[in-house]
Amino acid sequence: MHTIKIIKKIIKKIIAKIQLIELKNEIKRYVKHSKYFNKKWYIKTYPEIEKEEMKPYYHYYKIGWKKGYNPSINFSTNKYLEMNQDVQMCPLFHYEKYGKKEGRKTFYVDNQYDHNYKKKTIRRFIKRKVSNIINYKKIKKNQNVKILVYIHIFYIYSIPEIIEYLKNLEKYNYDLIISCTKGNHTKVIIKQIKKFNSKAKIYVLENKGYDIGPFIEILNKVDLKKYDILFKLQSKGTFHRTSYIYGQIFKNRDWFEYMFEATLGTSYIHKNIDKLYNNDKIGIIAAENLIIEDPKHKQHFTIQHLKKHNLELKENYKFVAGTVYATKASLVEKIKNLKLSINDFEKTEKGYFSFAHALERYLTASTPKKYIIYGNNVCKIKKLLWKKANEKIQNIIGARLLNDQRYELSDDFALRYVEHTPIDKYEIIDIKINNINKNINNKIKTLEECYPFLLLNGNTKEYTKKCLKYRRTDYMMYSQKEFEKICKKECVQRYKQLIKNIDINNYNKKQLIVINQNNSILDGQHRACYLLKKFGPNYKIRVLKIYESKIDIDKIKHF
Repeated sequence: MHTIKIIKKIIKKIIAKIQLIELKNEIKRYVKHSKYFNKKWYIKTYPEIEKEEMKPYYHYYKIGWKKGYNPSINFSTNKYLEMNQDVQMCPLFHYEKYGKKEGRKTFYVDNQYDHNYKKKTIRRFIKRKVSNIINYKKIKKNQNVKILVYIHIFYIYSIPEIIEYLKNLEKYNYDLIISCTKGNHTKVIIKQIKKFNSKAKIYVLENKGYDIGPFIEILNKVDLKKYDILFKLQSKGTFHRTSYIYGQIFKNRDWFEYMFEATLGTSYIHKNIDKLYNNDKIGIIAAENLIIEDPKHKQHFTIQHLKKHNLELKENYKFVAGTVYATKASLVEKIKNLKLSINDFEKTEKGYFSFAHALERYLTASTPKKYIIYGNNVCKIKKLLWKKANEKIQNIIGARLLNDQRYELSDDFALRYVEHTPIDKYEIIDIKINNINKNINNKIKTLEECYPFLLLNGNTKEYTKKCLKYRRTDYMMYSQKEFEKICKKECVQRYKQLIKNIDINNYNKKQLIVINQNNSILDGQHRACYLLKKFGPNYKIRVLKIYESKIDIDKIKHF
């Protein structure tokens, strides 16, 4: 009997070793030998990995992707995770093993090789000198103003253009503080900045909280009482194609140009300093079209996040989108007094609405009422060119659905889908539950096949299969049997949480299930499964049916 137990243990160990060997072979096959993994590029881009004493491909699989590292210029870790939020393992491993067969897309690492910035040295030089002559009196009047310029640099190719904007401050004495992220071409950034301004202070920080986390961290190191004016800047990416947000079209470098022209442009820099230094009513200056009011779902997310940190912001607030602005330094004291640090922020690996997004709004929306946020009307010709396109797109963009009072959309669905999606039309209809389906990875499934319905029926087997398929790499240190136990435990917890949510929320009738033109659920899968379980397949439910448009927003041009 004792011998049999020993033999079983030996067999288990052998099986575990075989499984580990198989997994290691898979890592080699799907990561090391992937055309998207470039060993030389990976080492050069993230030189600190040499200290880890791991092979580069294994470092990426085990550690790198979790830090937002990319395996090559041709594969963006963060973008793949953002566009495939069901993926909870190494993105490149997932793509090569599963994603490629499922028709999922890969994305270039845009932020590292973004060439849409424009230096235009000679043209800017002439404009700068002319502006200095025109504004001679203002410059002389404000020559003693104390200025702090803070910039967070993530997009390294922005540096030459940002430096050209900083030259517009040449008639003033100012201190320059730069923050950048670890591993993001730190040496290149330091070299370029020091060449421009040898006295600039440069801090290398964790990639947390986008540009907001680093800004908060830097505030803890600065004596704001020494300054009259603070310029809060960041290297906004210009590689985006066309996006429609806040009722406006932004293409490529538009957002970057609006932000920097309004704060540091030759036509505004001297006026901005004069207004902030001498006008007691103006507290903040930014681009006029970036001083906006959030839609309701983003207001809800913002207020919820701020409450967790005992911060308050009333609805219908206005803030500076993009967080590039000039402000009275004294108004930033309240932010410094929050006693936050970069460790209060999540790693910026996915595009969710995070505490950083909420604090982005709080920075300017919490400005005392006695001060105004002044907007400069910049790039007027560009706005005029986009005017007709803006009017036309308002008739197809999904954001118009948010103002319909007949139903309530979940905040999460509004954020991830409705706000930016082109939609031809929509209607509220009654439909039998058995006519509704779910599109999962381009495969149409009935509601009876969906995991929430299986869970409601107490079927943990299918959910466990899903775990076994997608999450094995997260638990490679466990044996297969231990891993199966973890999956079953997660399944039971999910089942209990689903029942609890149903009992608590009772599924408000105004919160309609949303389907597309093919009757596939876009939002409300759990509600539909619950109603199917409770009332049967012939029960009619009221849904919001959306007919998605085939118009490609990226191809929209000036009309």
